[in-house]
Amino acid sequence: MPSRVIVSTTDVAQDDRFSYFREKVAACFDGLELVEPKGETLDARFDTMDIGDIQVCRITGSEHGVRRSRSALRSSPGDRVSVNYCDGGDYFLSDALGSGDVRYGALRIIDNASEFELRLPRGERGVLHCFQIPRMAFGDDVSFRKINSILSDSRLGSLVSEQYRVLVKALRLDNVAAAHAAANATKAMLLSLGEASDIDGGRREPNVGIASLKSHVLSRLSEPGLSIEAVAGAFRCSERTVQNRFAAEGETFSSWLLSQRLARAEEYLLAPAHALRSIEWIGFSCGFVATAHFHRAFKERFGMTPRTFRERGCSNGEGGGDFAPAQADRRGINPHGAC
Repeated sequence: MPSRVIVSTTDVAQDDRFSYFREKVAACFDGLELVEPKGETLDARFDTMDIGDIQVCRITGSEHGVRRSRSALRSSPGDRVSVNYCDGGDYFLSDALGSGDVRYGALRIIDNASEFELRLPRGERGVLHCFQIPRMAFGDDVSFRKINSILSDSRLGSLVSEQYRVLVKALRLDNVAAAHAAANATKAMLLSLGEASDIDGGRREPNVGIASLKSHVLSRLSEPGLSIEAVAGAFRCSERTVQNRFAAEGETFSSWLLSQRLARAEEYLLAPAHALRSIEWIGFSCGFVATAHFHRAFKERFGMTPRTFRERGCSNGEGGGDFAPAQADRRGINPHGAC
């Protein structure tokens, strides 16, 4: 389960609110300095969640300012990249990639290896969403200025923006599980921006990584139409590129996809939460269009039908775990469904 920190000034005395809030925010972000608002009062909330190497946070309030100074960089070098999205109005940002107002609803990347200053709109209660991932995830030669350009003026950038808003909606609903899934999908889409670039109006083949491809596929495993063509289109690369990335791992796209769907089906069949779900529902939820195809693929992998698998798992009192090792061994079944 992702770790989470929530900080609010609601129950803090007015005179102590800024120092309290600044201390809590600084504890979550090394080298980040909170700038005291010009207003007499501070009414703010800070919510942050760690999902693997992803950090998602949301600051609610007005007139907040944050900055990363040169002295802060010397003591705590920035090793992360932020992608910001603001509800409630435009906000001001000045960094190595440019200076000026960022329009409401736009996504903007900040490289934390450089100085920056950000101010939320004055007099309006806005919400600033910040999505942080390690800088090294983008590689050594990436141009964040170019990524910002692609993000603001391309169909791929629009696709990333739509995915980011799914994450924002999950956070608004306070649905941690949905936020977890949306954050991983958002990361995969953001990395695709670093792998795609237009040169002089032309196009070069992006350097798509296998981790980004697999993360993207896993976030959409229930989609029946998920195909190598669809994945290549999402990353703006050729189908051969996708095939080559999987081949380098000793796999094929289709066999890996089937393996992941069957592994999820195994998990659902033995999960107490899905005990009343039909076999057909489980197959469809794992991306199988036809029940017959699901039964055939499952039996080829596990040596029995999904229904028998579920019944034997339940009769052994596993309640969501694997088969008893003795039974799995006698039938030559890998209890974890690995290929």
